[in-house]
Amino acid sequence: MYKVMTIRRFVRDQDDRDWAELANIHQAEFHKSMQNPEFDDAGMYIAQTGKNAVGIADAHIHTSPSCPAFCVLRDFHVRADSWDAVAPLLLDTAMTSFIERDAKAVEVCSPEEAKRYISLLESRGFETKSVDCRIKHELKHVPLVESPRLCFKTYSEIPDPAMIEKLQNSIFDGLIGRPVTKEEITFWMKNLDFECFVGYYDGEPAASSFCETKVAKTEKHGWIYGLGVLPIHRRLKIGTALAYRVLNRLKIRGATSAFMETDYGGYEQRFYESIGFRVEGKVVCLQKKMQKIT
Repeated sequence: MYKVMTIRRFVRDQDDRDWAELANIHQAEFHKSMQNPEFDDAGMYIAQTGKNAVGIADAHIHTSPSCPAFCVLRDFHVRADSWDAVAPLLLDTAMTSFIERDAKAVEVCSPEEAKRYISLLESRGFETKSVDCRIKHELKHVPLVESPRLCFKTYSEIPDPAMIEKLQNSIFDGLIGRPVTKEEITFWMKNLDFECFVGYYDGEPAASSFCETKVAKTEKHGWIYGLGVLPIHRRLKIGTALAYRVLNRLKIRGATSAFMETDYGGYEQRFYESIGFRVEGKVVCLQKKMQKIT
């Protein structure tokens, strides 16, 4: 019997379990993400056939007083047996939502192996902007680099989100889509599985990184975010020392391996490979310039 397909706005409490299931995360993790100051359900959509949820899309717009709106299509998931009928209409709904909210450009990042998704995006005018890679460290041999001019502190030792916000945004100025906010940092630090390290060189903040442990099936993995060094302090082995410090911390916390994403084919990839990371796969980042509906 033919079932009518509908696409509607996400409804809190009512759709939480379906969203978490389609996004392949625990419902508790999804509820935790809803407390993030960045969370906004204005562009979240559910596709249904009959009463069954078969697809989700989050047309997310991050706004900040310090930067233009950053628009990204994320959490786009459609059940394999419903892809042909659902995915094109769900994508079109998400793009219409962006246009109605005055998005100037939309970005999407997808694993290279998701060829059907990338093909669909390209059919709607998305073009490849850059290629990143997902890299992995097995955490079997992680040395420590010590220097009398260098020390590291955790967030518990320097609970100053404003300083970390300024440091992170100075490190990645012009290199990432949007700046991090101190409200986000404060929220992240409430998660006991999340940590922040700041590297001091001659007593001055010079580098920083976030890391997190997550349980995947029966194993615990580590994830590293925002690892970087201020331009004036680069080429001093600070990044190497910070990376090893974070990797050792993840190992102590029971992670069997650590993952992160970086630029593909450039200096960053070569640097991380030199300290034991290996490429797991490519991540394609696409962008589409938007036009107002007339």
